[in-house]
Amino acid sequence: DVARSVSRIGGQAQHPRIKEEAGRMKLDYLQFLELEVFTRFGAKLEASMVAAIDRGRLLRRLLVQERLKPHSERFHYAWLLAFNERLFDPLEQAGLKTWLADLDTWLGKTPLSMDTTREQWLEALFGYMQKSSADGSAAKMPLEGEEPLEAEDEPAS
Repeated sequence: DVARSVSRIGGQAQHPRIKEEAGRMKLDYLQFLELEVFTRFGAKLEASMVAAIDRGRLLRRLLVQERLKPHSERFHYAWLLAFNERLFDPLEQAGLKTWLADLDTWLGKTPLSMDTTREQWLEALFGYMQKSSADGSAAKMPLEGEEPLEAEDEPAS
C-alpha cells in the first residue's frame, strides 16, 4: 500500500520545522552532486564552485549517522539550522564528529525546545559556535579522504 510506505510515513512524522530546514538543505545537496561530476573530469573551477563543493562535502559528512544511535529532534534541528545559516562554513570537517558530540551535550544543558523560535535557536547556536571556535574544538583541518580542490585564478581586470 503506497499510503503506508516508510518514506511517506517518515515524512509525515517529521516535525514541521525540521521538514522546512531539510527542504532548504536538499537544494544545496543537489547542487553539490551536480558540481561534483565536473570535478571528476579535472575541470578548473571558480572559487564559488569550490566553496559549493566543500559545503556539499560537509553536508555529506553531517548526514552520516552511527548505526542504531538515533539523535534527538533537537539535535537534527540544531545542525540543520546551523548548516542552512552557514554557521559551519568557517569550520573544517576533520573535527566535525567531536564538535557534533559536543553540540549534543550542549543541547542537553539548554532550555531550547522545538517550540523555541527560530531566531532564539539561531542566537543560541551562534553563541555556541563562537565559543567552540574560540576553544579550538572545531579547528581548521583538511577533509579526511578528500582531494583538495583548487580554484581557478581570478582573471586580471
